[in-house]
Amino acid sequence: MGIPKIVYFFAYSYSFVLYGSIITGMGPIIPYFAAATGHAETSFSYIFFVRALGYLVGGSLIKVLTQHYSTHSILMGIELIGGLSLIGSSLSLSTINLAICMFISAACCCMINVVSNMCILKLYAGDNQDFWVQLLHLIFGAGGLVGPFIIIKFHEHSFFVLGLLFLSCIPIFYLLKAPEARDSVRKSEMCEPISRKAEILTCVLYLFYIGE
Repeated sequence: MGIPKIVYFFAYSYSFVLYGSIITGMGPIIPYFAAATGHAETSFSYIFFVRALGYLVGGSLIKVLTQHYSTHSILMGIELIGGLSLIGSSLSLSTINLAICMFISAACCCMINVVSNMCILKLYAGDNQDFWVQLLHLIFGAGGLVGPFIIIKFHEHSFFVLGLLFLSCIPIFYLLKAPEARDSVRKSEMCEPISRKAEILTCVLYLFYIGE
């Protein structure tokens, strides 16, 4: 017997909580970055454009990645890149580093959203998928509530903490098989085309019969 589906769901939920925390934490952290760098808060306004650009790039890139890598390999790569980016931005406070971090984090969060939903749909195929997808997004909302509290607690070091939490997802997805690989027999049955040679031959013969 394999690992229960609920364990997988908790793994995606943990990732989604962090995703929600990062998204809602991007705004509240600006005053702390402004105070640490000596810049006016208004000078950071352009980073929201950079964040939107990150969403666009992440949404475009994920289609290519899913064609070449397993879902959990993608998630591990996302968590690694996103985590290191968050940690890096907190070690060197500047508007440029924050903008780069916002871009990478937004792209990673967008891809986490897409890949996690893909995993849930594959994991619960034919098993009340809509409920589990809705529950996952409810958990994202809970993560959104957690983000501002992390910012209040750790101030300009909040991204360092979130980066470490992001990295903690990697061993989880390493230990769990991707949903598409959980049941190789079932996957092969779903992916391999069914032979229709007999039906095609019958139709061809029937068309010849009608033509006569």
